[in-house]
Amino acid sequence: PPEIKDSAFQFKDAVNLMSRYNKQLSLLKLAYRNSVKAAKIKTPIPNPEVSLGLARAFRLEEKTAASTQPFLSAVFTIPLSGKLSLRDDLSQLEAEQHLQRLIAEHRSLFLKLRRAFINYSINRNNIVQQKKVISFMGKVIERKKKLVESGFYTALDIKGIELDTLSQKSELMKIEALGISKKGKLEELLSKAVRADVFEEPLNIDFSVPEIEDIWKLALKNNSGLNEIFMEHTIAEKKLELEIRKQYPDLKIGTGLAQEPGERKRLLSLEIGFDLPVFDRNQVEIKKALSVREELKIKFEKEATEIRLKLKNGLHLLKKELTNYRHFKENVLPKMGELLKAAEKAVEVGELKISRYWDLKARSLQIERELSQKRTHIYTVVSNLEQIVGRPLIKIFKFDRQLFAELEVEK
Repeated sequence: PPEIKDSAFQFKDAVNLMSRYNKQLSLLKLAYRNSVKAAKIKTPIPNPEVSLGLARAFRLEEKTAASTQPFLSAVFTIPLSGKLSLRDDLSQLEAEQHLQRLIAEHRSLFLKLRRAFINYSINRNNIVQQKKVISFMGKVIERKKKLVESGFYTALDIKGIELDTLSQKSELMKIEALGISKKGKLEELLSKAVRADVFEEPLNIDFSVPEIEDIWKLALKNNSGLNEIFMEHTIAEKKLELEIRKQYPDLKIGTGLAQEPGERKRLLSLEIGFDLPVFDRNQVEIKKALSVREELKIKFEKEATEIRLKLKNGLHLLKKELTNYRHFKENVLPKMGELLKAAEKAVEVGELKISRYWDLKARSLQIERELSQKRTHIYTVVSNLEQIVGRPLIKIFKFDRQLFAELEVEK
C-alpha cells in the first residue's frame, strides 16, 4: 500500500509511486536507454567488396607456369561530404527525441495524476458533506416526530421529509459510486492499489487568471505536441541535408593481386575511382525530404493556431468560473451565515418557528455543497489548460510545483 505520512496520503507520495511503478513510463525509459546505446555506436564505413576467381589462358606458345591462375581483388568505399557524421547526428537526434517523449509523458502523467488526485479528494469531501446533510435531516425527523403530538406537524410532514432523506441517501450512493471510478483512475496512473483513507486536501483557490500572451509563451516552450513536431522538423532537416549530400559521389579504392596465366610473374594493382553523378543525382529522395519538411512546418503552424484558440477560450471560461465562485463565496455564503445567526436569535426569542430554522439550515448545507461543485469546475478548467500548456499553472498542493521541477529521468 502507499506510504501514509502525517495520517494522510500526500500528493508527493502519489508522484513518487507513479514515477516508480507506472508501466507507460517504464516502457519509455527502456526505449530511451536503447536509443542511447544505439547512438553511441558510430556509423561504420561500408563493407568492402571482395572478388575471388580463376583466370585461364589459351593458345600459349610458351609457358613457365600453369595456364589457370587465381586472382583476388577488393574495393573499399570511403563516404565523403560528411555522410557518416550526419548519420551519427541523426542517431543522436533520435535518442534526444526518445528522451523528449519520456519527459513529455512524465509531465503529462504528473498533470493527469494531480487531476485524478484532486477529483478523488473532492469526491471524498463531497461524501462527508452529503453525510452531514443526511445526518441533519435525521435529527430533523426525530425532532418533528416529538412535535407531532403537540400539533406542530402532521404524519404527512414526517413522511415528506423521510422521502427527502431517502432521496439524499440515493444521492450519497451515487457520489460513492463515482468515487470508485475516481479511485480506479488514480490507481491506473499509479499502477498500484490505493488503501489510504485520508487524502491531502487541495489548497484554496486564490490566484489571478494569467494573460493570454504569458500562457502562450509557456505553451510554446512546454506543449508536448509542439515539441514533438519541432523535433520531427529538426530530424527532417538533418535527413534532407543527408539526401543532398548523397548526390555527391563517394571515393572508391580498389586493389587486386593476380598471377598471369602461363607466366610466373605476379601483378599487384591499385585503383582509385568514383561514380560520375551524371544521371542519378538523388533528386527523387531530395524532393521527398523537402516535402516532409514543408508538411511538418504547416503541421506546426496548424497545431499552434489550434492551441492558441483553446487557451483563449479556456482562459475566458476560467474567468467566468472564478467570478461565479468568488461571488458565491464572498456574497452568498456570508449572507447565508448572517441569516442563520439571525434565525437562531429569532428562535430563541420566539419570533421564528423552529421548522423555518431547520429549512434555513438545510439550505445552508446545500449552499456549501454548491460552493464545492463550483470549486470542482474551476479545477477542471485549470487542469484542461495545464494539459494544453504542459506544466502546472497554479499551486494546488503544497509541493506540486517543486515536484514538477524535480521530475528526473532514470537513464
